[in-house]
Amino acid sequence: MSAKLRQAPCGWVKRLVIWAKSRSVQRVAMLTGLLVVAIVAVVAFNATRTMFNSEILPPATVPPVAGLCTEQLQHSPDGTVSPLFCPGGEINTLAWSYLATNNLQVMGLGRSAGPGEVRAAIAQDLRTHASGPVECNAALLAAAYYGWDFHIDPVDGLSLGCAIVR
Repeated sequence: MSAKLRQAPCGWVKRLVIWAKSRSVQRVAMLTGLLVVAIVAVVAFNATRTMFNSEILPPATVPPVAGLCTEQLQHSPDGTVSPLFCPGGEINTLAWSYLATNNLQVMGLGRSAGPGEVRAAIAQDLRTHASGPVECNAALLAAAYYGWDFHIDPVDGLSLGCAIVR
């Protein structure tokens, strides 16, 4: 390659350098960089929150897939409590603990439970321990805790208004 070609870049290269040095391109690059940093920070925060959320709420034997929070409970005459969840969708630990005192099977099933196991546990709980509204609350909390993403067929004694039932 000749010395002349090495010293003088092509016209398109000069135009590219001038364009890259322009203020509008610098601003776009800076905003893009800030956006990437913000996205990485949000993803890292959420991953860290889930990864280090190692508190296990009995009768569970694994940490929840959802976040945990604490909100003051309101007690209803039918034995239910609210709120089950905090404004950000986290599980209210006070609601979980209150319902866990009923020794409900549905709350201890684990992440790998299938619809049939959940339905059987709910039916057993309704026969031996819980009212329909209380069992519905427990099933909703368990679904969020374990990350179940299915609905179950109707169970006698459980209202069709319970979100875990189709």
